[in-house]
Amino acid sequence: MNKIIFLLWCFTPSLILAQAIPDFSANYAIYYGNIQVGDISEKLTTLDNGERHYHSQSRARGAFAFFKPDVITETSQWQEKQHQITPILYRYQRQGGKKQRDIILNFQPPSTADSLVRTVNITRQGHRSSNDVTINTIDKLYYRLALMADLQHNKATLQYDVIDHKKQRQYILQRGDTELLTTPLGKLSTIKIHRSNQNNQRHTILWCAPALAYLPVKLSHTEKDGRQYTAILRQLTGLYPSPQSEEP
Repeated sequence: MNKIIFLLWCFTPSLILAQAIPDFSANYAIYYGNIQVGDISEKLTTLDNGERHYHSQSRARGAFAFFKPDVITETSQWQEKQHQITPILYRYQRQGGKKQRDIILNFQPPSTADSLVRTVNITRQGHRSSNDVTINTIDKLYYRLALMADLQHNKATLQYDVIDHKKQRQYILQRGDTELLTTPLGKLSTIKIHRSNQNNQRHTILWCAPALAYLPVKLSHTEKDGRQYTAILRQLTGLYPSPQSEEP
């Protein structure tokens, strides 16, 4: 269940434009077939000092919560400096189940202004290590906003260097067709974004709504064994669709 929540979201990031996305709160219901198995709550906030925090919490619901009581909380922190987005910290916490996790990534400033790498200090269950990554590397929570910003500015390449709990990875996404969806928020025009893993055994589709700053309003993930999970946006504040949102 927890792996599926991450894969539903998995996507050179926009380190300049993501600050244009306004603060918002969103809630998604996760379904396996017609059965709701969990939900995801997300919130983007701006502090008085200019730092921005993106917070996500996911959990199983109903009978599934008995077998998977884990609550996963993620937080990404960054700020704008000299018109560039500077990652600060990412934290992953998994609580309530058998596998407890607490992982913190601290992004260190580059050694020089023209450096192409930076160091990320990693604290995993109290054990410390470090990893050198490319200067544009971001955490796996912030990249969701980077995708939204890149779609807003019609960026040709949707390619992201992401550091997870252990190492740097790369996600490459492809634009698909447009589709008019009927959602709990009404009818919304969307663009489909596709991502497959390297051997194409898993596939993820996101329906991103231009009227909502390209926030995904629907996500679908298919596992290699054919199991399919879907997330549907059901509540949203801070982003409001325009009247043109019904145009396909």
